[in-house]
Amino acid sequence: MSENRKSKKRKIQELLQDLLENSRIYRQKPPQPKYQITWDPSLVLDYLAKMYPLPEVSLPQLTCKLVTLLALVTDHRIHALTKIRTRNITRFSNRLEIKIPDLINVTG
Repeated sequence: MSENRKSKKRKIQELLQDLLENSRIYRQKPPQPKYQITWDPSLVLDYLAKMYPLPEVSLPQLTCKLVTLLALVTDHRIHALTKIRTRNITRFSNRLEIKIPDLINVTG
């Protein structure tokens, strides 16, 4: 790209930025952080750690523990976790691999 085009592009970007920052719309609804609050996952992890020894934990409790841990260690939402099928879980000597071949709706 020539220097002249870069210079024009830069000026246009500066004008648009100035227009946006000085507009009423920008001042009425300024940008906000994506998350207003965060939480401490150690509360959940401490609770899950009490579900022990595993042979004494019921199957529904183990299922909840597994799903909670999956939700914490991945960026998947509950919708994606509902797509997990046992036939798509592969066990290796040092890890599990979970494939989710279904389409997952992602909204930003």
